[in-house]
Amino acid sequence: MISNSKSIAAKGDNAGTQSALGLETALNTGRDGHGYLTHPANDSADYQRLVPDHEGIWRGVKQNASRHYGARLVINLIPSAGTGSASLAVSSAKTMTLAAGTYTFSMGAGTGTATFSGTGGATGTLTANATNRTAVTKTISAGTFIVTASVATLVDLQTEEGSSASEYVSIGVLSAPFPNNTDGQKSFSTENGNTVTDNVVTAGVGAAISPSVLKGLMMEGAATNLITQPRDMTSAAWTKVNGTINTLNQTGIDGQPNSATYLEDDDATSYESATLNVTVTSGQTNTLSFFIKKDTVGKATRFFSARIAYTGGTTTNLDFFLDTATGETNDDVLVGAGTIDSFGAVLVGDFWHCYLVTTQSGGNTNANIQIYPASGKTTLDNAGYTVAATGSVVIDGVTFVTNTSYPTSPILTGGATRPSDTEYTIDGANWTPMDANGSISVEVTPLFDVALAASPGIINVNTAANNLLSFSTTAKMINLFDNANAVSFSNAWSAPGQTIGIKTNHDSNTLKQDLAVDGVGATQGTYDGSYNPTGDITLGKSLALGMCLKNLSLYRRAKGTTWTLS
Repeated sequence: MISNSKSIAAKGDNAGTQSALGLETALNTGRDGHGYLTHPANDSADYQRLVPDHEGIWRGVKQNASRHYGARLVINLIPSAGTGSASLAVSSAKTMTLAAGTYTFSMGAGTGTATFSGTGGATGTLTANATNRTAVTKTISAGTFIVTASVATLVDLQTEEGSSASEYVSIGVLSAPFPNNTDGQKSFSTENGNTVTDNVVTAGVGAAISPSVLKGLMMEGAATNLITQPRDMTSAAWTKVNGTINTLNQTGIDGQPNSATYLEDDDATSYESATLNVTVTSGQTNTLSFFIKKDTVGKATRFFSARIAYTGGTTTNLDFFLDTATGETNDDVLVGAGTIDSFGAVLVGDFWHCYLVTTQSGGNTNANIQIYPASGKTTLDNAGYTVAATGSVVIDGVTFVTNTSYPTSPILTGGATRPSDTEYTIDGANWTPMDANGSISVEVTPLFDVALAASPGIINVNTAANNLLSFSTTAKMINLFDNANAVSFSNAWSAPGQTIGIKTNHDSNTLKQDLAVDGVGATQGTYDGSYNPTGDITLGKSLALGMCLKNLSLYRRAKGTTWTLS
């Protein structure tokens, strides 16, 4: 199961008995035994959306697949055409076109032999074992990877990224509904427990991934990255100021070698930086985000900074500061007509995911993005600026999104749009709605600590008017609504990426409704006793802010204030 998720109450389940709603069921396959989860289908190709896995490595998901934050992700790269991964007849071949990297091929028990070839440089053979799966790891240059069968038919074929042989995930074999809503991809809530000795795989179940890592179903609104070169700052698109050292030689946030940029200021007499221009519209809110690798060099030695310099009207400089060792951040409106709406840094794997949300109103039409590997030291603000500071950073995934107040997951292709994957729905014909009495339990993770420009729904029923549970335009507020009366909980979270446990209660006997966050109750609210939602459940309605959701349970009875506060 993923994230210990719980099910929607079954038909006739007035007591609200829970049953498993897990990784292989509702939030992933679209079916939980009681109802159906419809996944938003907005992708036009594979790997347009990324999600951090259990190691904090950002992995692309297949077209229209659900994203599960912190899960171990396995994608079988064998082509689905023909027999898919099920079998490969003697003298037949499977051809894959792969990016440069490390890949593991494995196959089921048998007597056949796999021979490797292709423009990616893979060679050699792998002989099947009579009782166990066998596996071999290959380092491949960008190009084709070809597997050809000999001696006997090969079965249960799998090619996956990395150097480990994971559980077999078929492709081109099963019928819908699929794990993760997409054929050939599956997420796991455990570490990989398999071991490989002399190419023979011994299956095992790994340790459970921590609930603090498994944040659940990930959703966010669409975004377009206007940075033309988000990863390669050696590109001519980035102007290097005062001889900034720049090399594309670092492992990136997606685990790929030579995909992140090393930037260094080695001159104690000048500020060295890399800059890039983006066209903007005056009065809009814009969001800059990027990934800086965590290191051991604190602000006492040097700190990193980024600036959005708006020009074309009233010049405005809006600055962001980061201690790369601790993740401490700060901001400053240095000059001009502008505001910093929110800023912060969240540690994901080995990198700080940093963001700066700004609004400028000075008639400016250009944003000059300035990246300083070492702009100062001692105090993490403009008072600490000094040309004497020197040092380096590893940076990846620079993203600039206009007309939005929300940071985004990384968009690693310049000019590309990441589609929305909000508004998952559970068919109202296949779940038992709450009547005049009801309760909800759910865990929600707002991915960033930002102000909201709208009131997106966490859980809606049928229409926006039946907005059971939502965020509020007031920062960090959760609302419970019965169509007439609302109960609000202020300051529901205190840090970006913090998971909060929410419980609610509607009671027609007391005509009260209750809302609690992490066991702390809001002021009890009035309830008119008539709330009777029908129709589809929507998760993440009109959501733009990134959110994860897990452990969802709906009950057809009021469970009381004692339960709410437990």
